[in-house]
Amino acid sequence: AMEFPAKLRSVAKALEQDLLIVMRVNFERSTDADGWKGLINDPDLDGSNAINKGLRRARNLLIEINRMGVPAATEYLDTISPQFVADLVSWASVGEQGTESEAHWELASGLSTPVGFYGEGGGGGGG
Repeated sequence: AMEFPAKLRSVAKALEQDLLIVMRVNFERSTDADGWKGLINDPDLDGSNAINKGLRRARNLLIEINRMGVPAATEYLDTISPQFVADLVSWASVGEQGTESEAHWELASGLSTPVGFYGEGGGGGGG
């Protein structure tokens, strides 16, 4: 997991005059996805739902990425995990499932990082 941010850091350094490169690190998968729900929900890939362990692993990964000088971005699918990792995230997104969720709007307004909404929700809003 640390090989990619190391390579990205060198690319970011070469392009820093023109671009701010942020590494997207997703720890959760949509409830619509089949199988694995992501690192936070199933860190051992065995369906055990060891969420505390997954949150620690996600946080430690973000700490290491930040130490390398690479800003991290992530998508927040639920409204609970951000309180454990938000201080290590430079930019966050809320995808189509959360676009029309009042809880996600409130989450976004309470975070200290920029949050982008994308995708089109069922109400006809664009994204």
